Amino acid sequence: MELNINIDGKIGVLEIKGNLLGENDAKPISEIVEKCIGDNIVHFIFDLEEMQYLNSTGLSILINTMTKARKNNGEMCLVNSPKQLIQLLEITKLSAIIPQCGTVESAKNKLNTNNN
Repeated sequence: MELNINIDGKIGVLEIKGNLLGENDAKPISEIVEKCIGDNIVHFIFDLEEMQYLNSTGLSILINTMTKARKNNGEMCLVNSPKQLIQLLEITKLSAIIPQCGTVESAKNKLNTNNN
């Protein structure tokens, strides 16, 4: 897995490339989220355009990030979710809980609107 983060105000945009499968993949994401929250960056966008596959560990890191963001008056949004993830979210009924947007810009607009 390759992870890149870009900060835009109070929004952290995390780009994930490759697979999000185990603890070795989840740990860097958790550390970045914790650091961001400590720096008062409480909104997160996961750009998953180049993510290939995720399992239950990957799904749990998304849920944990959303929970941490919301506990700090923030939010999380998924962008460019692969078909496999969309199906997983629908099967687990998480599609009604985890917000998704079409583009990074639309996610930023949604998060900035919710911030006001």
